[in-house]
Amino acid sequence: MSKLDRFKRQAARGKRAETDAEQALWNNLYRIPLEGTHFRRQVAIGPYRADFGSLRLKLLIEVDGLIHDKPARTERDLRRSDWLENEGYRVIRFSNHDVMTDMNSVLRAIDLAIESQKRALGAETMRHPTPALTRRPSPSRGG
Repeated sequence: MSKLDRFKRQAARGKRAETDAEQALWNNLYRIPLEGTHFRRQVAIGPYRADFGSLRLKLLIEVDGLIHDKPARTERDLRRSDWLENEGYRVIRFSNHDVMTDMNSVLRAIDLAIESQKRALGAETMRHPTPALTRRPSPSRGG
């Protein structure tokens, strides 16, 4: 087994199955202009794992199901959010219901959070690290 295969297996062990709402949001994130961001799924930060995160912007997105409405879980989520915010991350939360029934509003809120984080970090002119997305002329295409 190669090192890459071992790495993939170790990473997969730590991940949990996605909910339908998480999958729907992931499939729609492309609709946000992602210049200067790079969202990943199930991002590990300290002892916690966020549903989605842009480490560059220090922005985390959580999609919460009905279990998060229970008092014990709500308290745990608040402690978790406080810890992450003390580490410099911004956490935004959406319910499964909102993601599944009002995707446009969710995407608009994420877009606003991205712009807010860019301003807060002084990264309004942040360029995407992927060369294909930087719109520089390509020598192979005559540019």
